[in-house]
Amino acid sequence: LWVIPPWQTPSLPEDAVPMILEPGQAFGTGKHQTTRHCLEFLEEIALQEGGLPPSFLDVGCGSGILSIAACRLGATRVVGLDIDPDALTVARRNLELNRLSREILIVYGTMACCRAGFDLIAANLDAKTLLRHREPLWISLMQGGLALLSGMLAEEAPGVLAAFKGAGF
Repeated sequence: LWVIPPWQTPSLPEDAVPMILEPGQAFGTGKHQTTRHCLEFLEEIALQEGGLPPSFLDVGCGSGILSIAACRLGATRVVGLDIDPDALTVARRNLELNRLSREILIVYGTMACCRAGFDLIAANLDAKTLLRHREPLWISLMQGGLALLSGMLAEEAPGVLAAFKGAGF
C-alpha cells in the first residue's frame, strides 16, 4: 500500500497498491502508528488469503484510509462509519480522489446503525470507545470473522483484550 497526496505522481513499483489521500482534518493519513499497523495487518491478511474477505466495516473511518485500503485489497462490500461530519466530508473527498465513491459506502452514525454481518471489522479507536462498542461490534461481526482492534495504549491492551474475549470475541 502506498499513500500518495493528490499533488504527487511518484514512480511506483509494479506491485504497488496506490491510495490517494488529501491530508486534512480527519484522522488517518497513514503516518500515525496505529493507522500504519492497521494497514500492515490488512496487507498481511490479503497476502495470506489471496485478498481480503468480501465484507469490511471501518468503524471510526476518519479519512477513509482503511476503507480505501480494504477495497483496493479485495473487499467488495465496504462501509466506513463515523460520527464526525468533518471526517465524513474528508472521507468522501478521498473516495472521489480514488474513484471509489460507488464502491464504498460512508455512513454517519454509531455502531447501532450497522447490524449487517461483516467478515472483517477494523476499529482504530481509543480504549474507552472500543470497550463501549464491544457488544455492537460483536453483533456486526459474522461468525468466524476477524476484528482488527487498534488505537489503545499498550498498557490498555490486556484489559481491552480480556473485555472483548468476555464479550465472545
